[in-house]
Amino acid sequence: MNVDNVSQNVDTQPPSAQTVGDLNQLISQNQQNSKVGVWGYIVLSLVFPPFTTAWAFYKASKKQVLAHVLPAITIAFSVLILLSAISSGASVQMPAQFAKLGVSSETGINESVLNLFRNITILLSLMGCVLGIYFRQKVKKINSLSSFATWTMIAVVFLQMFAISFLFYFVYKSLFSSIAPIIQSNQTI
Repeated sequence: MNVDNVSQNVDTQPPSAQTVGDLNQLISQNQQNSKVGVWGYIVLSLVFPPFTTAWAFYKASKKQVLAHVLPAITIAFSVLILLSAISSGASVQMPAQFAKLGVSSETGINESVLNLFRNITILLSLMGCVLGIYFRQKVKKINSLSSFATWTMIAVVFLQMFAISFLFYFVYKSLFSSIAPIIQSNQTI
């Protein structure tokens, strides 16, 4: 019975490479087997940020695939936040449009502060895209990330969330103060 177990263990071991071509084939097979699916982590991180984002980082860390997942999440967040920041520009213009219609455009929001937060958000988004693409290429080559790269990307993602939250706060406050007189005038009619 012992001899059978030994022969079974010998049969399950991978074949040894006899030539350089065999070695290249074994390496390519191992790389194909170790491909990491990042879409599940990306979707999880976008469900209810920052809570699910931290949970996605934790799950990826536990499965030891954080080096593959983190650049993809950074790119996804950066693209979405960039689109949100750019589209907020149309919302910022709403008080001026209402002023042209004769509605008071006094919003109580300093437009320069609003533009500052919008520019910071766009800058963080562009930085996240560049870092994500750079470190994704680096992970493809060396299959790992330094702790500096990991913490930098995590910090960029959370700074992006913080910046877009403040930007949306100012945009919504500006819009509400512009729309409130219209709502009040319709209620008195």
